[in-house]
Amino acid sequence: MKKAISVILSIVLFFLFGLITIFCSFNRVSSVDFVTDAVKDIDVADTLNSLRENSSEVDNAINDLYEQAEKNGYSKDQVDAIINSDTTKSLVETYAESILGDGKDLTNEDISKIITNNATDIIEKSNGKLTKDDKGKIIEAGEALAPSITENLPTKKEIQKMVGKENMNNITNPIKSGFSIIVIIVTIVIIGLLIYLQRKKFKWLIYTGVPLLVSSSFTVVFAVLFKAIASLAAGEEDVSLVVATPIIKTFADILLIIGIIGILIFIVEIVVYFILKKKIVKKKELA
Repeated sequence: MKKAISVILSIVLFFLFGLITIFCSFNRVSSVDFVTDAVKDIDVADTLNSLRENSSEVDNAINDLYEQAEKNGYSKDQVDAIINSDTTKSLVETYAESILGDGKDLTNEDISKIITNNATDIIEKSNGKLTKDDKGKIIEAGEALAPSITENLPTKKEIQKMVGKENMNNITNPIKSGFSIIVIIVTIVIIGLLIYLQRKKFKWLIYTGVPLLVSSSFTVVFAVLFKAIASLAAGEEDVSLVVATPIIKTFADILLIIGIIGILIFIVEIVVYFILKKKIVKKKELA
């Protein structure tokens, strides 16, 4: 009877480990660090060109920047140099912090500061159209373009209004959601029951280790598949794939780490089990 119950609990534990892996993965995906890692590999110029071709909203937003710049005496080339530089990546990172983290909404001053800090990179990415003498103009352009950028970026409150505050909290902190907490508590309870039922010969290490191994193995397989998908999509021009590829790649890395950690924990459990089993056998022989 104990064995049958233990087997059922182990099967349930396998699914619970899978759910916890998902929670941990999405907790990382919805973090500022994840966004920072994801945008590092993005080619800003190519990505924005694809976005403009496939999204009228993005195209209109960039056209607004051109118009705003022209009104203030700045050329399209100067705007392109700013957009194609690391300024865009810095902007995405800062914006992610304001939405996913506890940061405040982006202000015109924030954007001006980002452009100022990336002035040297802007000159380098201008393909010779800008020189060091234009650094002052770039800083002035940043001040002029800032209002147009902030107007086109929804604030955290606006996003919360669209998706719902509770849903937003679940997205940004999935590990702290009610369902995930229940899953973690149930997992702990089941592990406790297995320890109680299989405490005599330390077989609880097997009943908890095997579902962990199977779940972790599946996680590693999925990680490899996601990496393969990311590699295949890397050369595509479709806007959704251009944006999704670095995200998929980083997500796959997270899954791979979680899967490897799970397998290592299983190995430790098995080693401990056999050491304890050997001690039990020796005690019986001595007795």
